[in-house]
Amino acid sequence: MRSSDHPAETNEALAEQIPAVERSAVGSGGALICDEAMLAEIEDLLGRDHLMQLLSLLKSEIGGRFRSGNDDRIALGHDAHALLASSGSLGFLDLSQRCSMIERACMDGADITIPMHDARVAAERALVAIAALEARG
Repeated sequence: MRSSDHPAETNEALAEQIPAVERSAVGSGGALICDEAMLAEIEDLLGRDHLMQLLSLLKSEIGGRFRSGNDDRIALGHDAHALLASSGSLGFLDLSQRCSMIERACMDGADITIPMHDARVAAERALVAIAALEARG
């Protein structure tokens, strides 16, 4: 049975792995950590192994973006753009939206403190979700 057969159970399992303090923030603003239907469609099209490779690449990309101490707005804007595309294409919509906010703030010369914090939180949640997907094998 694929995870897409019971998306509510999958989201509940993900929520259980996120500390209780953060549970109320999961899906804040109506955004999902990850879109199970999109992941299921990718799995149907490309196969489980390829999906897992893509998730592994996303995990690596999340780890390589927005490094602490980097205040170069051009580099941060590029990081945000790259991560919003890759995370969005795999259904990690909250992370993608947060990255879009960073990109916009960088282009507008606005303060990026809050968007960066929100993106880092979304990135951590995406990593938890990826780990849960990997654990399901």
